[in-house]
Amino acid sequence: MTSAEPRRDFSVPIRVDVRRANGTESREFATNLSPRGLCIHTQEVLAIGENVQLRFELPPSGPQIETRGSVIWTDRRDEGEARFWETGLRLDVDDSTWAKLQEWASQPTDRRR
Repeated sequence: MTSAEPRRDFSVPIRVDVRRANGTESREFATNLSPRGLCIHTQEVLAIGENVQLRFELPPSGPQIETRGSVIWTDRRDEGEARFWETGLRLDVDDSTWAKLQEWASQPTDRRR
């Protein structure tokens, strides 16, 4: 039996720069991260299967991660005045980036702030 990958839910979302295949760029916010996936809140809907380029910095001070991701699910959210799309992305990371994400996600909570 294999254990699930560690996942970090953020108390303060981290900024993620998103570049779509059509060249548009936006700054969105991630609410959780694992070595193979990311959940972001977006103002515009991303289509399931869409591929995007992502850039973000792991809190509190790096390293910076640049990778591709593909949309695997999306859900419209209306929370009071806030209206956004919650979007799940599968990350396409190389072994080195995976190791950085795995190490970061596995740290005790107090070291991740």
